[in-house]
This record gives sequence, C-alpha cells and structure tokens, in this order.
Amino acid sequence: MESRYRVSKELAERIVQILHDITGNNVNFMGENGEIIATQ
Repeated sequence: MESRYRVSKELAERIVQILHDITGNNVNFMGENGEIIATQ
C-alpha cells in the first residue's frame, strides 16, 4: 500500500517522540488538510 504522506507514519511518530522527549510538550504531526499523522 502506497503512503499518501510525503513523510511516512513511522518517521512522523519517531519525530514526534523525539520532540516530546526533548521539550516535554505535546506534539502533533499534521498532514494535508490538518489530518493528524502522529501525536504524543
């Protein structure tokens, strides 16, 4: 199945986790039309 995101869901989840660990803040990674791809 081809992803419709330019960033894979797995990569988005890793980015969100790293940013959350560093900042301690909630992080949302959003795609087109404001769809949340990953959140922490």
